[in-house]
Amino acid sequence: MSTSRRTFLKATGAAVAATAIGAHRAAAASLDMPAGLQLYSVRDLLPKDFDGTLHKVAAAGYKDVEAAGYYDRTAAQFKQSMDQAGLRCISTHHP
Repeated sequence: MSTSRRTFLKATGAAVAATAIGAHRAAAASLDMPAGLQLYSVRDLLPKDFDGTLHKVAAAGYKDVEAAGYYDRTAAQFKQSMDQAGLRCISTHHP
């Protein structure tokens, strides 16, 4: 009797889920830190609507972001946009 890939994946998924039920004892301790967002992940939206995109990021629940460039803004303009969106830029990377 041959097993289909779909059946195998269902059975494997069920076994993993059953094992994970008791895995809370082995789980890592929470860092109690907010999740941040790399602005690189919205790099296609920022040039089109920089401030609007930042507000949407904040509306999604993010408070901390990492910049991936400043999109032709000065540091002061970038900070003003962050402040208006209620975001905090905690790190940045550059080419």
